[in-house]
Amino acid sequence: MHGADTENENTVRPAGLSDAVQLCPCPRLRIVTWNTAGGPREGLRDILEAIGNEEINGIAKPIDVLSLQGQTSVATTTQDIVDILSSINGDETYARGLVNDETSGGGRPGLIYNTTTVSLKQESHSAKLALMQKLDS
Repeated sequence: MHGADTENENTVRPAGLSDAVQLCPCPRLRIVTWNTAGGPREGLRDILEAIGNEEINGIAKPIDVLSLQGQTSVATTTQDIVDILSSINGDETYARGLVNDETSGGGRPGLIYNTTTVSLKQESHSAKLALMQKLDS
Protein backbone atom coordinates (compact mmCIF):
# COMPACT_ATOMS: atom_id res chain seq x y z
CA MET A 1 0.00 0.00 0.00
CA HIS A 2 1.60 3.27 -1.06
CA GLY A 3 2.07 5.91 1.62
CA ALA A 4 0.81 3.83 4.55
CA ASP A 5 2.03 1.20 6.93
CA THR A 6 -0.43 -1.56 7.82
CA GLU A 7 -0.30 -2.41 11.52
CA ASN A 8 -3.08 -5.02 11.37
CA GLU A 9 -6.15 -5.65 9.25
CA ASN A 10 -8.13 -2.91 11.02
CA THR A 11 -5.56 -0.13 11.47
CA VAL A 12 -3.65 1.81 8.84
CA ARG A 13 -0.96 4.28 9.92
CA PRO A 14 -0.12 6.92 7.27
CA ALA A 15 3.59 6.95 6.46
CA GLY A 16 5.54 9.29 8.70
CA LEU A 17 2.89 9.46 11.44
CA SER A 18 4.40 9.43 14.90
CA ASP A 19 4.02 6.31 17.04
CA ALA A 20 2.66 8.63 19.75
CA VAL A 21 -0.53 9.11 17.73
CA GLN A 22 -3.10 6.41 18.48
CA LEU A 23 -5.25 5.27 15.58
CA CYS A 24 -8.65 3.69 15.97
CA PRO A 25 -8.55 -0.04 15.19
CA CYS A 26 -12.09 0.22 13.80
CA PRO A 27 -13.44 -2.63 11.70
CA ARG A 28 -14.56 -1.36 8.32
CA LEU A 29 -18.04 -1.53 6.86
CA ARG A 30 -18.62 -2.00 3.15
CA ILE A 31 -21.47 0.33 2.16
CA VAL A 32 -22.74 0.24 -1.42
CA THR A 33 -25.42 2.14 -3.30
CA TRP A 34 -27.04 0.81 -6.50
CA ASN A 35 -29.86 1.89 -8.80
CA THR A 36 -31.42 -1.31 -10.08
CA ALA A 37 -33.90 0.51 -12.34
CA GLY A 38 -36.79 -1.72 -11.33
CA GLY A 39 -35.17 -4.73 -9.73
CA PRO A 40 -32.48 -7.33 -10.22
CA ARG A 41 -31.29 -8.02 -13.74
CA GLU A 42 -29.19 -10.78 -15.26
CA GLY A 43 -25.62 -10.57 -13.99
CA LEU A 44 -26.44 -8.80 -10.71
CA ARG A 45 -25.30 -11.82 -8.69
CA ASP A 46 -21.88 -11.68 -10.36
CA ILE A 47 -21.61 -7.94 -9.68
CA LEU A 48 -22.56 -8.25 -5.99
CA GLU A 49 -20.16 -11.16 -5.54
CA ALA A 50 -17.35 -9.17 -7.22
CA ILE A 51 -17.99 -6.22 -4.90
CA GLY A 52 -17.53 -8.52 -1.91
CA ASN A 53 -14.34 -9.99 -3.39
CA GLU A 54 -12.79 -6.62 -4.28
CA GLU A 55 -9.87 -5.68 -2.07
CA ILE A 56 -9.91 -2.11 -0.77
CA ASN A 57 -6.86 -1.20 1.29
CA GLY A 58 -6.01 -4.89 1.33
CA ILE A 59 -9.38 -6.00 2.72
CA ALA A 60 -12.03 -7.99 0.83
CA LYS A 61 -15.36 -8.43 2.60
CA PRO A 62 -19.04 -8.91 1.77
CA ILE A 63 -21.38 -5.94 1.56
CA ASP A 64 -22.54 -4.69 4.97
CA VAL A 65 -25.16 -2.16 3.82
CA LEU A 66 -26.72 -1.93 0.36
CA SER A 67 -28.77 1.18 -0.34
CA LEU A 68 -30.99 0.65 -3.37
CA GLN A 69 -32.84 2.97 -5.70
CA GLY A 70 -35.39 2.11 -8.38
CA GLN A 71 -37.13 -0.70 -6.51
CA THR A 72 -40.68 -1.76 -7.38
CA SER A 73 -41.42 -2.97 -3.84
CA VAL A 74 -39.37 -3.94 -0.78
CA ALA A 75 -41.38 -7.15 -0.54
CA THR A 76 -40.56 -8.24 -4.09
CA THR A 77 -37.59 -6.65 -5.88
CA THR A 78 -35.65 -5.78 -2.72
CA GLN A 79 -36.32 -9.26 -1.30
CA ASP A 80 -35.06 -10.77 -4.57
CA ILE A 81 -31.72 -9.02 -3.99
CA VAL A 82 -31.67 -10.18 -0.34
CA ASP A 83 -32.03 -13.72 -1.67
CA ILE A 84 -29.15 -13.20 -4.14
CA LEU A 85 -26.84 -11.86 -1.42
CA SER A 86 -27.80 -14.66 0.95
CA SER A 87 -27.07 -17.24 -1.74
CA ILE A 88 -23.56 -15.78 -2.04
CA ASN A 89 -22.80 -15.34 1.67
CA GLY A 90 -25.02 -17.85 3.45
CA ASP A 91 -28.70 -18.17 4.28
CA GLU A 92 -30.13 -15.68 6.77
CA THR A 93 -27.09 -13.41 6.39
CA TYR A 94 -29.03 -10.51 4.89
CA ALA A 95 -32.28 -8.75 5.76
CA ARG A 96 -34.13 -5.81 4.27
CA GLY A 97 -35.88 -2.74 5.54
CA LEU A 98 -39.65 -2.97 5.75
CA VAL A 99 -40.75 0.57 4.84
CA ASN A 100 -42.18 0.69 1.32
CA ASP A 101 -41.60 4.36 0.52
CA GLU A 102 -43.52 6.40 -2.04
CA THR A 103 -42.31 6.83 -5.60
CA SER A 104 -42.61 9.67 -8.09
CA GLY A 105 -42.30 7.19 -10.94
CA GLY A 106 -38.59 6.35 -10.75
CA GLY A 107 -38.96 3.51 -8.28
CA ARG A 108 -38.70 3.23 -4.52
CA PRO A 109 -35.64 3.19 -2.29
CA GLY A 110 -34.70 -0.06 -0.58
CA LEU A 111 -32.28 -1.05 2.15
CA ILE A 112 -30.46 -4.35 2.66
CA TYR A 113 -28.05 -5.08 5.48
CA ASN A 114 -25.76 -7.84 6.68
CA THR A 115 -27.26 -9.07 9.97
CA THR A 116 -23.88 -10.29 11.20
CA THR A 117 -22.28 -6.84 11.07
CA VAL A 118 -25.06 -4.25 11.53
CA SER A 119 -28.58 -4.05 12.87
CA LEU A 120 -31.43 -1.85 11.72
CA LYS A 121 -32.57 0.25 14.67
CA GLN A 122 -35.04 2.58 12.98
CA GLU A 123 -36.38 3.27 9.51
CA SER A 124 -38.60 6.07 8.24
CA HIS A 125 -40.37 7.30 5.13
CA SER A 126 -39.18 10.37 3.25
CA ALA A 127 -35.77 9.90 1.66
CA LYS A 128 -35.42 6.43 3.24
CA LEU A 129 -33.68 7.42 6.42
CA ALA A 130 -32.34 4.54 8.44
CA LEU A 131 -30.45 4.34 11.70
CA MET A 132 -27.98 1.48 11.71
CA GLN A 133 -25.88 0.16 14.57
CA LYS A 134 -22.60 -1.64 13.99
CA LEU A 135 -22.44 -4.93 15.84
CA ASP A 136 -19.39 -5.86 17.87
CA SER A 137 -17.21 -8.25 15.93
